[in-house]
Amino acid sequence: MRDGAEAAERWRFDWRGLRGSFIIVTSRTWRAHHQPERCFEVYGLSLDDSRTHLVDSDFPLRFVALGDGDHHSVLSASYWFQSTTATTDDYGARIWSDLSTQRTRWVLVSILFDSVVDPSAVDVAALYRGLQQAVAQNLVDS
Repeated sequence: MRDGAEAAERWRFDWRGLRGSFIIVTSRTWRAHHQPERCFEVYGLSLDDSRTHLVDSDFPLRFVALGDGDHHSVLSASYWFQSTTATTDDYGARIWSDLSTQRTRWVLVSILFDSVVDPSAVDVAALYRGLQQAVAQNLVDS
């Protein structure tokens, strides 16, 4: 919060056999957002892979494979940055948006699954879409 976040909320979920946690950070400044890979590494997880995954043509997210340090993937994570007009997995794009004279509200959505998941699986994609829609609605209402 001291870096300018308007809100930061963490939730556990158990949905259609998927378990994990997600954090949602809302802010008008990029300083309240960061690349979640840094947090995962601080907790002792190795970054095995990090790549863009397209849920839909206008919904890119970052999919991250996390390991135990011995090249064994043990968890999956995903994140994206979302405003009323854009969704991106590009932290640089999030920073550049602050150069506008009128700062917009952005939300960082970061999900840590309790296992390894396939980002293309029907239920995983449905979870992504549901969260994206909920964030979009919240941005419009606030």
